[in-house]
Order: sequence, then C-alpha cells, then structure tokens
Amino acid sequence: MLRVALRIVEVAILIPAFGLLIPSVPSEADAQPALFPGLAFGIVCVAISLGLACRRGAESWPIAVIKVLMFIGFGWLLHERVLMSQ
Repeated sequence: MLRVALRIVEVAILIPAFGLLIPSVPSEADAQPALFPGLAFGIVCVAISLGLACRRGAESWPIAVIKVLMFIGFGWLLHERVLMSQ
C-alpha cells in the first residue's frame, strides 16, 4: 500500500513541476518573462518526485540525476522559445 501511495504522490508532484515551466505573461509590453523562480520550483518538484521513485526502488540515482538535468534543459529551451516569439 505504501508503494501505491508513493507512486500517486510522485505523479501528483509532476503536475506543478511542468505547470511552473510555463512562463508568466509580463504586465508590461516590453518586459521579458522571467526564467526564475518558476524553473527553480519546477526543478525542486521533479527532484522530489524522482527521489520518491528512488526510495520506492523504481529508479536508480544516476538515471534520476540525468532526468533532472534533462528537465533543466527542457525548461531553458522552453524559455528561449518563448523569448524568440516576442
């Protein structure tokens, strides 16, 4: 039962992680959307989710670190794409 609960929490934490990657719309026309703190909170959420997966035994630590690095790259790429469209 604990493994099922950890899996549910693990997936539930990923929802805000990807939601925080969406840049906020600046209130001024010439202002650029900020990369932080949304990406930082998203990284923390992904790290917690993958930490729970490692605790559950479904993930190894080296692969979890690679996934966090990929998430950081995805967040930065998304931010750059938003800046290109302005």
